[in-house]
Amino acid sequence: MTSAAWRPAEYPSCIVTLENFTYTRQQFSDAINDRQPTFLPNTVATYSNTGILLLAYALESITGKPYEDILKTTLVDALGLTGTSFSAPEGERGVIPFNTTLSQWARNLGATAPMGGLYSCMS
Repeated sequence: MTSAAWRPAEYPSCIVTLENFTYTRQQFSDAINDRQPTFLPNTVATYSNTGILLLAYALESITGKPYEDILKTTLVDALGLTGTSFSAPEGERGVIPFNTTLSQWARNLGATAPMGGLYSCMS
């Protein structure tokens, strides 16, 4: 079996791929309603980007603030993480494998940022 054999012929509009990595909250909600879960609840321990994104949306709904602001005030600022942000810092501040294009250093994850879109550097 080749790696492409398991991929669906058409991805939902909100799935994150190398070519498509931004979507609206509505597209995400529509995809959740249209797709079956990968595993039944409480049967397999697995990391879930969907779960992290749902948590971010819940926090936004509860606080009335964007997730980026919540994370900045409650974690980044509170811990003094001055080199941590949602947007890419200047290239000279990071260790960039290969080059900025191949490493996707400056990739803006938009609505998918809660799934791991933070940048951190020491300086």
